[in-house]
Amino acid sequence: MLDVVEKVVEHAYKVTPEDIDGLRSHGFDDGEIVDIVAAAAVRCFISKLLDGLGAQIDAPERADADVMRLATFSD
Repeated sequence: MLDVVEKVVEHAYKVTPEDIDGLRSHGFDDGEIVDIVAAAAVRCFISKLLDGLGAQIDAPERADADVMRLATFSD
């Protein structure tokens, strides 16, 4: 899974049908695959948005739990 996530983050256009089939072979269903790819893409979007605005995410105690989970996705 993390290999596909890394590919999405670094070069999404290089994700192949074989990558998706690899996720399926590890037991992920199509909905879970969409969630995996979407989470990686959203994390990239949030990072680029914040970087482009020169902003930082709110303090963890004030931020929405889902946003904080995405903000720490790389862990």
